[in-house]
Amino acid sequence: MPFHKAMRRLLIVSILAFYILGNAHAQSTNRPYIINKLQHQESGQGSVQIVQDKKLDDLLGKIVERNAQRGTVPGYRIQIFRENSQVAQERARGAQSKFISNFPDIPVYSVAKAPLWRVYVGDFLTLNQVIQMKKQIEPLFPNAFYIHMDLDYNKL
Repeated sequence: MPFHKAMRRLLIVSILAFYILGNAHAQSTNRPYIINKLQHQESGQGSVQIVQDKKLDDLLGKIVERNAQRGTVPGYRIQIFRENSQVAQERARGAQSKFISNFPDIPVYSVAKAPLWRVYVGDFLTLNQVIQMKKQIEPLFPNAFYIHMDLDYNKL
């Protein structure tokens, strides 16, 4: 039965990701944003009707509320630089500049606990997102790797 638990968890995380990325504000129907977005009809396009138990809407609302109160959500970032030397700060800035010039829309975070400097990039909610991004940056940063970390809820 671990497969069923994994599938259920994947479903909940996927729904949560769509919900958070959309908008945490309830619409006039008090349904989660992603549900309203999917059901929105535009001329010349098909339509989607979602029929689900109100308990699922309530559960999503509680998850979003809990994450908002905590201020963080679980996710991933990619570490592109880590060094412990006297010139680490200067080299970290160089790595940041190189990354920003190639990927200007991806956030960059520099973390320093002297003399150790690290540079992380991105705010990824799913493993699939972080793996795809890692493949894109590997030619520039061959030692990059992704790590699990809590992300700022308000920046997503």
